[in-house]
Amino acid sequence: MADTTDLAPTDDLATAIIGLGQYEPPMGDANTAAADIVARILAAEDASEVSDAAGGATVAAADVIGTPFVLKGVRFQPSTVEGPEGSPTVYALVEAVDANGEPALITTGARTALAQLLKLDQLEAFPTKQAWRFVQADRPTAAGFYPVWLEEDRG
Repeated sequence: MADTTDLAPTDDLATAIIGLGQYEPPMGDANTAAADIVARILAAEDASEVSDAAGGATVAAADVIGTPFVLKGVRFQPSTVEGPEGSPTVYALVEAVDANGEPALITTGARTALAQLLKLDQLEAFPTKQAWRFVQADRPTAAGFYPVWLEEDRG
């Protein structure tokens, strides 16, 4: 396993997850995100879907703990939320589909979930074949946070 100091010079996203640096998304991300929004709007099948398709409807991972989702993809963005020193400086927008086939855009800044999403992306595992779910620890850390991570949904 790599020491965290081994990550710092080579991987901006990993260093942002462990709180040692900033992440600057590639320049093309804004154009890709805009094209995705337009495609979702144009794919809407009725008026009620047009608003949701604009991408404004996100849900926090903490609000869907235990709910199974197929993970379709992930985009990482620089965080504007100031956390304690050493907190991730990035968050993830997780494109998912629930058991009813409804699309969801889930946000998370949880360090373990971020690392898992980065690794799934590196493994080119999206869309996932199996469902996953966000899980939250029963007890807080010494700093008062409840860790959140992903695990495969085994039914």
